[in-house]
Amino acid sequence: MPLRTDRFADCPRCATQVHAVWPWPHWGRLRWIYFSVLGLCLVASPVILADGFVMIPTMMVWMAAIGPINRLAAKKPTCARCGSIVTPVVPGSAAPSRPPELRAAS
Repeated sequence: MPLRTDRFADCPRCATQVHAVWPWPHWGRLRWIYFSVLGLCLVASPVILADGFVMIPTMMVWMAAIGPINRLAAKKPTCARCGSIVTPVVPGSAAPSRPPELRAAS
């Protein structure tokens, strides 16, 4: 999955406006889908309990998978240069200094 670096943000460590690495924005939606599937499994619990040899271990693995999904859903945008958590630039606010790679190009 390619990372987006097309937007700028203010980096406190670099003290300038930098390209930011933004996580995939739909991790939160995927988490809701995950819990919806768990709700459907609760409704289908008689079927799951009837096939306990396969379905119960499968559901245990499914429930253990929420950890990485929660971690990815809570991930914040980071600086592409130093890795610090950045503050998104608010449209219409005063523009801070340009990133060094753009200053060198002009």
